[in-house]
Amino acid sequence: MSVFDTVKEAANLAKEHGRMDLYEKLLDYRAESVDLREQNLTLKQQILELNNHRELDNSIVFHDGVHWITNDEKTQGNVPTPICPRCWDVDKVVVRQKLGRYGSSGSSFTCKNCAKFFCDIHSFPKT
Repeated sequence: MSVFDTVKEAANLAKEHGRMDLYEKLLDYRAESVDLREQNLTLKQQILELNNHRELDNSIVFHDGVHWITNDEKTQGNVPTPICPRCWDVDKVVVRQKLGRYGSSGSSFTCKNCAKFFCDIHSFPKT
């Protein structure tokens, strides 16, 4: 039997025995318990989101003017993926980029989210 069921049963017993003062207190307690339960669920969700963000933050490295996700499950073979530095630094939004050719030795991309152009990017160093 859950706490909510126990309080509900106790409230019904108080009502049956004409103890309206006790009945009202138990209903107040039950309402407060529901509020606490909702707050607890909200806090658990926030903790989960913070842990996920921390994991993501730990997997992002700044190299050659661009942020790279070093263990990106969304790419084949966990190849480091460039992301827009502006979108990450300002909005904490991951916008994956596809590098194109730039000059004879570098690459470039234009972010699909913020439209900033980044050029002369060299590939992420192999570890």
